[in-house]
Amino acid sequence: MRIRGFITLKCAENFSDCQDRFRINSITKIVAVSDGISQSIFSAEWAELLSSYYADNGHCDEHDRLWLSSEWRSIVDAKICERKMQGGNTRTAERMLGKHKGAGATLCGVKFLNANRWEGHILGDSCIITVSKLESQYQLDFISSAEKEFDNCPDYYDSFPEKRGRGTLKGFSGEINQECIMILVSDPLAKFLKENLDKSAPYIEELLRLNNHEDFCRLVSSWRESGMDDDDTTLCIVEWDGSDLFQIIHEDNIERLVENDLILGGRDSLDTMPLGVDNVIPMPSNGSSILMNENDKSCAVHSLTEKKNNQRCDLSGIFRRLMHNIIKKNRKRC
Repeated sequence: MRIRGFITLKCAENFSDCQDRFRINSITKIVAVSDGISQSIFSAEWAELLSSYYADNGHCDEHDRLWLSSEWRSIVDAKICERKMQGGNTRTAERMLGKHKGAGATLCGVKFLNANRWEGHILGDSCIITVSKLESQYQLDFISSAEKEFDNCPDYYDSFPEKRGRGTLKGFSGEINQECIMILVSDPLAKFLKENLDKSAPYIEELLRLNNHEDFCRLVSSWRESGMDDDDTTLCIVEWDGSDLFQIIHEDNIERLVENDLILGGRDSLDTMPLGVDNVIPMPSNGSSILMNENDKSCAVHSLTEKKNNQRCDLSGIFRRLMHNIIKKNRKRC
């Protein structure tokens, strides 16, 4: 299998704001994508746990979610402790956690059983798309757990153990061969390709020409001008080559991208969390919660301007990063 993986962020944001994550594991022969819900807190950390766990194990059921919930809370508590040691403000995070308002994320993963067969699982609006070429045209089959069209309230796993989230993880299986290409995508790409299904050939050919992160960023920028939603965007391409061994042609390194942002003064999870606890209202189905926009009652992200005005860190970005490195070496309990 020839594998390529790409990730980019919303316009006018930093990679430290990006809530998408993906993992490619060449040993287990698994690819996984998770899209953290921007309106929840520490969702990038939750998406990282979900995608990494699936890529390592090939499953992520309710039992796994419960175990990962405790891992997520340990990470969050460590980040809050670290921020306190820096003299930063953690009141919003602690207040939201006290109200059991945590993270949400979708999940989409595929495990290759041999050179031809695969099985996978999906929760939410991240999708598996199989692409078959028929002469000069492409046939796209969308595999998703969602029974409705894309919207701003996808099914997801909740990071609090007593809150399952929304929807049910669904299993799928199929075959891949020289006539078929498989792509795993977060919802902006899935929605855009589905909306342009009757003229998908040039878009698919653009995807298949991608070789590096810069090309992917340019493609996403161009597609946004053509109507694709401005959101964190992830793409993993799997091409059959007659072997079940993973040949990773390109893999964006989100950790390095985030690290570069922080060194240059970007913000971490405590800076970018949504404010306004009073705006957090329960989901109607099961009590899980995400932020709601006061004006339109649909799931929405607060504006970047509001976040910058209200969540600016007292320490400069460079000094904060230096402190972070020191604290990692000399960690103490709060």
